[in-house]
Amino acid sequence: MKRFAVAAVFCLAAPLSAQTDPAAIAGRMQTAMGGDAFASARVLDFVWEVERGGETVVSYAHTWDRWTGDYRVAGTDRESGKPWVAIFDIDTREGRVWLGDEEYPAEAVDEQLERAYGRFINDSYWLLMPWKWLDPGVSLTYAGTEVIGDRLCDVVELAFDGVGLTSNDRYRGYVDRESGRIARWSYVLQNEEGQPGGGDPTSWDWVDWMEVDPGVWFAASKARVGGDDPVAITNRRVELLVDPSPEQLARLFARER
Repeated sequence: MKRFAVAAVFCLAAPLSAQTDPAAIAGRMQTAMGGDAFASARVLDFVWEVERGGETVVSYAHTWDRWTGDYRVAGTDRESGKPWVAIFDIDTREGRVWLGDEEYPAEAVDEQLERAYGRFINDSYWLLMPWKWLDPGVSLTYAGTEVIGDRLCDVVELAFDGVGLTSNDRYRGYVDRESGRIARWSYVLQNEEGQPGGGDPTSWDWVDWMEVDPGVWFAASKARVGGDDPVAITNRRVELLVDPSPEQLARLFARER
């Protein structure tokens, strides 16, 4: 059974109180968002979209069997305008990819599977970032408090050791003390050489929280703070399946749905 790991690596200079211990903050946050209810769900089905000025400009549909590692991602190819579908195993990165009605041949499929894996890493993280704080290789550091709007938030810095595709990215999460959920996150991405980047962080407010059966909370929208035009990353459709039937799984992971 493949689930998110719960081990963590912490670099702490001195013992912290329960209120300022970043591991405790992460645990409270995950409990506030559904805790065991999320752990019990086998299949995660969601849509990841980018909105600019209120218009959807990018859209990908994702389905993940967290027990087997089977994954399906589908969207529209920008160059051809045709449907693009990948069905693969996230551990072996082996699978099949189609553009319209044509399947990519063996000599071209590896590049497309890397593209599909990159979509899994990027798009699922926008939805599941709060659930990833206690993964192996993630270091958490308490960075004090900050008021976001009218909410007092605990600030936690995240650093990564060989995690994901860009492990020199640096993040900050702002956890609302009242609700226990993420209010904002900010990041400075690594540069083109793969080294830690510089400059001002990019920040996103996590808003439009919704409860999904069997009792898990997700932020339906992450709205960029600042900028000339409004930009949001949205996950307005999220579904969790605890015990899908074989027939449901077959439909979910079919090329055409």
